[in-house]
Parts: sequence; structure tokens; C-alpha cells
Amino acid sequence: MSTIPNESRYPIISILGFNLGIELGQLITSLAILLVLLALKQFPPVYQNTPRAIAIFSLIVGCYWFVERLFFQ
Repeated sequence: MSTIPNESRYPIISILGFNLGIELGQLITSLAILLVLLALKQFPPVYQNTPRAIAIFSLIVGCYWFVERLFFQ
């Protein structure tokens, strides 16, 4: 099942709109993480371990998605 809308009259506009939406979502997520990190910078003990915690969380989510796609789709 595709997540891109099926508009056969304007396929380039549909693809561009989809891609711009993805990029905008990534930008908003990155800005939110940056703001959280800047706020945590005021608490050095918490800030020291934050990058490691983010990396571990990202690894866990990535592994979950990998296994899900490999075995369940």
C-alpha cells in the first residue's frame, strides 16, 4: 500500500508535495530535539548522558523497524 496520493493528472506535484511534507516533518523534529538539548544544557549531569540516551533509543527503534520489515512485510 502506497502512502503517496494517486493523482495521475499531476504526478510531479504529488511527489514534490509528499517529499516536502517529509522534509518539513524532519525539520520540525530536528528543531524540537535541538530545543530540548539546549534546555537540558542547564543541567550538566542530565546533559552529559542525553546524547548517549538518544543514540540508544534511535538504535532500538531502528532495530525494531528492521526486524518488523524483514519478517512481517
